[in-house]
Amino acid sequence: MVDFQDGDKIAELKDTTNSILKRLKVCELGFLLQALQSRGGDVSSCVFYPCDDRIGKRIIHEPHLIVYRTFRHPGIQSVSELKHLAVCSRHDVTNEKICINPYHYSAVVQIELPAKRSTPVKSKNDTKREESSSGFVSNYTPSTSMEPTVSSMPLSLTEHPRNPKEWPKRSWCCVAYWEHNDRIGPLYHQYQHHNILNIYESLPVSNKAKGMCLAALYGDSIASDTTKRVRNHIGFGLQLSREEDGIWMYNRSDFSLFANGPTLSERTSEFTCRHNTIVHKVPPGYSLKLYDYTESPRTCQSYGDDVKLSVPHSVRVSFAKGWGNTCSTSYRRQFVTSCPCWIEIHFVV
Repeated sequence: MVDFQDGDKIAELKDTTNSILKRLKVCELGFLLQALQSRGGDVSSCVFYPCDDRIGKRIIHEPHLIVYRTFRHPGIQSVSELKHLAVCSRHDVTNEKICINPYHYSAVVQIELPAKRSTPVKSKNDTKREESSSGFVSNYTPSTSMEPTVSSMPLSLTEHPRNPKEWPKRSWCCVAYWEHNDRIGPLYHQYQHHNILNIYESLPVSNKAKGMCLAALYGDSIASDTTKRVRNHIGFGLQLSREEDGIWMYNRSDFSLFANGPTLSERTSEFTCRHNTIVHKVPPGYSLKLYDYTESPRTCQSYGDDVKLSVPHSVRVSFAKGWGNTCSTSYRRQFVTSCPCWIEIHFVV
């Protein structure tokens, strides 16, 4: 690992970046400046650079990694830790140049498994209490009937057709916004012909992109000081993108997101049905795959067999405030409904 306290290595990274920038056209520098000044808030164009350019005695094979480390996350060491965002073309028409716009890339959150521990055998009640920290299965138990009662259904689903087939046609996801236990505003549907959904509190005035503006939902709702503070933290919010390998969430805000749901779980012989208790932290500038087209249907079906969910293809995301247990931290908020601002995402895939 590179020691970024080493001034020589920082200087080398900056010098290489400066050499790259000097070779860009004026219009390309303008696109890059727009992305940097807006911190990715504006819609910016790709900026292409040769993949194997020689700078001095060095051949630069990964110029996008160098620029990304300089302007965003210097701790990223490899392109395997990055993904290009859905807004990026990645390569030019010749396939000899690659986009170096640092706000067209994000670091990737790797889903971690809980550490294996030797613990006493838990009763069914203990397991239910533990799993309820996710906020997903607290109202559902193995004894729940095939059709949950209205009182046990999340409010967002009792106000909407429970069967995704009854949702508006050509919708690939449905989003509900919550503040603690209260649903705020109507459900938002994203349709098939739009693969990107921005969910935000505010964007730069110059950004005309459409999406789910949470500030427009507040209305006259009474909010505590804590909730108002978290609202202000949402900022650029997050971006959902439907891509070739799955559905991704990119954290565009300045504060962490926290996500949990059956689609994020992996069933193994050691942790069967237990990963739902883990809440995944997504730092600013990072992406997390919320739905894998290969794995998620299996895990959702597994949860559906054990816990009769009406819409198992779901994820809940809290803004700025964590809850339950992450792989490294336990929060005093044990339920997602204890979080000031959060969304519930239902996928139709």
